[in-house]
Amino acid sequence: MSISETIIRHYNKNERAEQVLKQANAAASLSQDDINPYDQMHVGGHHATAAFFQRLPIKADQHILDIGSGLGGPARYLASRYRARVSGIDLTASLCEQASFLAEKTKLSNNVKFQAGDATALPFEAQHFDMAYTIHVAMNIHDRDSLYSEAFRVLKPGSLFGLYDVMLTDKNSTLEFPMPWSNVSDGSHLITKEQTQKNLEHAGFKIIEGHDYTNEGLQHLRAARDKTEKDGKQEPQKFLNLEKALGENILRAHMIIAQKP
Repeated sequence: MSISETIIRHYNKNERAEQVLKQANAAASLSQDDINPYDQMHVGGHHATAAFFQRLPIKADQHILDIGSGLGGPARYLASRYRARVSGIDLTASLCEQASFLAEKTKLSNNVKFQAGDATALPFEAQHFDMAYTIHVAMNIHDRDSLYSEAFRVLKPGSLFGLYDVMLTDKNSTLEFPMPWSNVSDGSHLITKEQTQKNLEHAGFKIIEGHDYTNEGLQHLRAARDKTEKDGKQEPQKFLNLEKALGENILRAHMIIAQKP
């Protein structure tokens, strides 16, 4: 099985997506605010989404690319909060279909469009977008050079590229699996913040700023675990492993803003 097939299989069965879609199907009307707490599949959830986008000068007339859009939560947040126009691309076609359905339910389909595609070979012309971002996507991608060079290619000169990812503190660290992005080590391709910055610079980007969101993210994970246990349920092992790795400083959650000169 190829790496792409492994990733698609992992995300095809997604408990979070099933929960959100069930809620959306049952609702007569739905706003993005209603599902913000449920459709953000990354450390810190919609709180992290808001903090991340506050670091980017987003305008309503911009065309923004979401690389690895998943269930589409951040893209719909942008459309709802900033009235931005967002194109989302994801390797998993079923997630694109679900993201499109939720855009229709929340009446945001005029501002957000989703399509299946490869982040390392983007199906867009050069200098096409005003801004681009990835949120918890690169952990599944071994070819970082292609990921970042493709983001650089499709951005207009002067545009910003933001990323929010989980990164290793030490490249030799060993993780316990499953993790939210992969059940086995073969599907996980984490690198350090320092290597990420080198990859971005190699692609042509200039690093503008960085922010460590680990502490805030840990608070979110612990609150979610406490709520799950209070409801008499058990938190999935993948989230317990992630919380442990962040708490032991094996992993960090970093936001980085870069610019195409």
